[in-house]
Amino acid sequence: MNNLQKIDFLIDQKDYQKIINIIRNYYSYERVYYSPKMLFSSTSCYYIKDEKGLYKKTKFPFKLFIPDYILENFTQHSRQRKKIIIDFLKIFINELVIQDYIVKMNKDNFLYSYSMSNKKEKSFNLNNRKNINYFFSKFFHKEVVILENYPKKYINNNQFALGKCKIFSKNFNKGCMIGADFYSFLNRIVVEIVVNVKEIKNLKYVLELLELKNIIIILSNFDRGVMKNIDYKYNFIIEGGKCVNAFAVPNY
Repeated sequence: MNNLQKIDFLIDQKDYQKIINIIRNYYSYERVYYSPKMLFSSTSCYYIKDEKGLYKKTKFPFKLFIPDYILENFTQHSRQRKKIIIDFLKIFINELVIQDYIVKMNKDNFLYSYSMSNKKEKSFNLNNRKNINYFFSKFFHKEVVILENYPKKYINNNQFALGKCKIFSKNFNKGCMIGADFYSFLNRIVVEIVVNVKEIKNLKYVLELLELKNIIIILSNFDRGVMKNIDYKYNFIIEGGKCVNAFAVPNY
């Protein structure tokens, strides 16, 4: 077990000061290496030395924190000046890396204690991509995937709606004019959510918020009494700004 793996054990004991000390030791100046090329790439990276002395490449969104004027003018400097800029950035980049890890850790483990009595949590809107992403990202730390034009099958309907335009079929002796089955691809989306085993309580809470009552959650994350770190995928079907169904994706 390395130092970062010890954090999960310490979280259960709520020994937060030891956790912070481990993180700061792990991301110390002696262990982290920053390449001058980190300011050239859209996916900036740094290197962290592991317990075996090997450097592991890790992504970090430097461009979210470093001012644009530094990035835009970086390529115009000489090699010596680039080195000076990198050395200057190292003063606070380490702290950014540490704070970034702490924020992610807090989001994963501490910030999911929601209460059904909280009125703000009950007031949400699923009428556009921004609101959908905002709602689900509060409960699940992995990226929210939104797929538009999710098909819906209409069976033997004489009247149905495509978006806002209503289309009516006519009945003849031989049956429905436009066919027995019809697929609509408008105004219907699916939201793919990857749920970690630690976020199962958040999933149950979200299902309750969305008023989805008959959803069965089946878990297979126990091996000889030990809980394994497993991810599950769930799809939420949203139609007309309302979640109408949710189901698990098998064999994920």
